[in-house]
Amino acid sequence: MSLFSTISVTCPACGAQSEMEAAESVNADRRPDLREAILDASFQRVTCPDCGEPFRLEPDLNYLDVGRGQWISAFASARLPDWVEGEDDAMNAFAISYGVRAGTAAQEVGDTLQTRVVFGWPAMREKILLADLGLDDVTAELMKLALMRGLEGLQLEYGVDLRVLGADAGEIEVGRQRAGSGEVLEVFGVPREIFDDIAGDAESWGEMRRDLTAGPFVDLQRLYMGEGRSAPTGVAG
Repeated sequence: MSLFSTISVTCPACGAQSEMEAAESVNADRRPDLREAILDASFQRVTCPDCGEPFRLEPDLNYLDVGRGQWISAFASARLPDWVEGEDDAMNAFAISYGVRAGTAAQEVGDTLQTRVVFGWPAMREKILLADLGLDDVTAELMKLALMRGLEGLQLEYGVDLRVLGADAGEIEVGRQRAGSGEVLEVFGVPREIFDDIAGDAESWGEMRRDLTAGPFVDLQRLYMGEGRSAPTGVAG
């Protein structure tokens, strides 16, 4: 089931405190409407009762979609610098629910699930969208790396990531997107053959693919967090 709890929230605009319902878990099989709300970026958007300012609660939840074989542990973007701890927290939660510390029936379900850890709503939306599009998320991260290497002037700023926003038969839409607010700063199309070439070139990309899949945090940032890059703090806009 999908679970919500009442939390105290501080409005980023006026500083007023109020109580709001925050998601602890989302079961997309039983609540496909919540899945759609994540995809259209309306999920957990709230309005301050004092000043009327709209803002979005940061994620701190587990997401389950047995039909699509997904289990995602989503944390606030501010936790990105502590991604190793986030992986540990997520894997402990998975072990209890669907892993070695769960019952036999739950473990059978867990064997069908791909486990992922994400930080911020844009990263979570991307994982769900990629599953919809039938695109391997590891290959998508390698495609981003190829773009950064091959496109002159494509540099990620503090708190700005590359995210897959959509795709059709001939092109994958990639955007530079703020990790906290989800604001899309720039969008460009990537020929589908670039993705397909990377997917089919196991020799050239094998080591990088192994590095990306060393844990459930499958994100380009895993490869260079050691260089000191961090994410913005605070609630999403």
